[in-house]
Amino acid sequence: MAVRMAETGSGYKWTVLLVTTLGAFMAPLDGSIVTIAIPSIASSIKIGLETVVWIPLAYLLLLTVLLINVGRLADLKGRKRIYILGFIIFTTASILCGASATGLQLVVFRALQGAGAAFIASNSAAIVTDSFPSWERGKALGINAMAVYAGIMVGPVVGGLLVQSYGWRSIFYVNVPIGILVVTLASLRLKETRTRSTDERFDLAGAMALSVALASLLVALTVGGSFGWHSIPIMSMMLPSAAYTPAAGSILASSLTLAVG
Repeated sequence: MAVRMAETGSGYKWTVLLVTTLGAFMAPLDGSIVTIAIPSIASSIKIGLETVVWIPLAYLLLLTVLLINVGRLADLKGRKRIYILGFIIFTTASILCGASATGLQLVVFRALQGAGAAFIASNSAAIVTDSFPSWERGKALGINAMAVYAGIMVGPVVGGLLVQSYGWRSIFYVNVPIGILVVTLASLRLKETRTRSTDERFDLAGAMALSVALASLLVALTVGGSFGWHSIPIMSMMLPSAAYTPAAGSILASSLTLAVG
């Protein structure tokens, strides 16, 4: 059951907007900021193309796969705690990305960073919706959406400036002070806008099945051109997602037709 926050004072909603807009900005920023740094990363830690491509993909994969499930978890457990946990994961993973010594470490920590971003992105708009009255909600959500696209747009520019001036590790370390600021503000100022329901349970089995299906589909679509769309590895990855996604089922059927033909 939603608890309206109007009684907390007019200043509260603007604090909420500040905290959530920072989150809405940071998640897409880190999806695009790394693009400009890839040549520098590959040269610095001596990794090949087969590893380099996973540096941005690992982040986007975890972000995409976890969004629905984390949003549902926040509905049940409370959005404030999930949002703060997301920024803690995101900030910690940023430190680990910056300290990575090998390509494998960087890919793993980028995946962890993407998981934290999913916790953030799945809750920003929901927290704003719960905190603003209906006559101001569109404006607030518009500001949140603007921050998302601003993050995507300025990522390569900021990344280029940081890499040129301070090296590629700086694109990850720059998240740390912002993450600490948001966690502090959210812990002190945000109020929980959901009460825990005792009647509903998180469908762990369904969440895992959905995650596997989405991950399989996204990986297959990413590497399908390299392996061949009707190759056994790609068709095997399409199988888990075929039950959930009609598009995956169509691609799988076409691939099987080509393979048999």
